Amino acid sequence: MSGLKNCGPVVAFMFVVIAVAVCGCRPIRPLGSGRQVESVAPPRAEPLDAKPEIDLIEVATSERLWTGVAVSRDGRVFVNYPRWSEEVPFSVGEILHSGEVVPFPGEDWNVWDASLKPGDHLICVQSVYVDKEDFLWILDAASPMLSGVIAGGAKLVKVDLRSNKVIEVTVFDQTIAPPGSYLNDVRVDTEKSVAYITDSGLGALIVVDLAAEKSRRLLAGHRSTKSEGIVLTVGGREWRPAGGTPEVHSDGLALDSRGEYLYYQALTGRTLYRIETGWLLDPALTESQIAAGVESMGTTGVADGMEFGHDDYLYL
Repeated sequence: MSGLKNCGPVVAFMFVVIAVAVCGCRPIRPLGSGRQVESVAPPRAEPLDAKPEIDLIEVATSERLWTGVAVSRDGRVFVNYPRWSEEVPFSVGEILHSGEVVPFPGEDWNVWDASLKPGDHLICVQSVYVDKEDFLWILDAASPMLSGVIAGGAKLVKVDLRSNKVIEVTVFDQTIAPPGSYLNDVRVDTEKSVAYITDSGLGALIVVDLAAEKSRRLLAGHRSTKSEGIVLTVGGREWRPAGGTPEVHSDGLALDSRGEYLYYQALTGRTLYRIETGWLLDPALTESQIAAGVESMGTTGVADGMEFGHDDYLYL
């Protein structure tokens, strides 16, 4: 899950983490500081044509903006605070059972000022994600106050949740994260050792070969990664900071359980797209050949985040 963002002014929402159990909804399937965490009852089995039943349970709230939440196998909850203001306490935190939120993976990583080495500190984190092997991934857009990417700061950080230590850092240069970019969301295929990232600042998909330590910026000129120019309405009012119309490009994304299809959508857009990952993983293909693999899945509501559940339902 990720929050509203842009290269210009931003609307800040109070973000409430909610656990959702949904039964009876027809799935989209691939064709080929907070309160104490509470337990969530498993969904009841019902036929697909039954009326959906939705249980919403508030897990934690914050007076400061979160744009990401991730839960480990044993129920540890991690959140991130993007550095869109001077009031950010730290970039990534873990919500303890006491309700206290503490810096993670430690205070050193969460300290930032311009005198520090950008690759060794979290600057402006947009997303956190736990993969199938229970590693935490931290995506740092490195654009504090949305003022532009700090050179050498855009990165993907891997944390071992058994030791709570950073074990891998992938830093992106300006060919992958240009000055106007904003790295937004990430999904990791542990079997293929590949990470997929959206850029909502300029519009693109980024594919990271974690084993080879190589990254590629793809579909940067394709309509599927671009805003559709819609105006968002928040609380009954149009979101027009500084009188303009924000353009927030490829934003949420989700990888199906078999790693065969990647789904994505612009925030200021209503078209859901997908592409078979084989198109993205073949370095011999040209941009036009890759673009031929993009499929439109129709229109949705405005979706700022999406994820496949263990049931292969796509949740937006």
